[in-house]
Amino acid sequence: MSVDVARTLAGLDALLARMDLGVKQSIADAAHLIQAAAMEKAPVGTPGNSTNAPGDLARSIEVEGPTGGDGIYAAELGPTVIHGRQRELGGEIYGFEPLLHFFRFGQEIYTSRVYQKPEPYMLPALEENWVDIIPLVNARIAEVLETS
Repeated sequence: MSVDVARTLAGLDALLARMDLGVKQSIADAAHLIQAAAMEKAPVGTPGNSTNAPGDLARSIEVEGPTGGDGIYAAELGPTVIHGRQRELGGEIYGFEPLLHFFRFGQEIYTSRVYQKPEPYMLPALEENWVDIIPLVNARIAEVLETS
């Protein structure tokens, strides 16, 4: 029995490239799964009680990536609006000059600080969808292996 080493290595290289693409695609799939869940969970402001239009937070949740290579990939996702982290974690908001100035239901307000209650949406989106990520990755890898 003879073995064509060059063809064998070429075949393994091709499999490795397909596997790498499968891993990259599965990371993208997982990031978009979490993005969709976070967009559903994001708190929606009340008209007149926010400086942003209702739904701005959800619409701002973006996915960057996946980035990486050689089978090691990562994606980042989260809100791009300035108050996104504040809505997730809550806490004090302090004025800059030296007061905060905003309107609440038509009433003009000046204050040195306000408290934002936490309204988590990113972490619950990840936690509730975590169990779906491994099967998603496994399905992508199985797809690659079946086409080999």
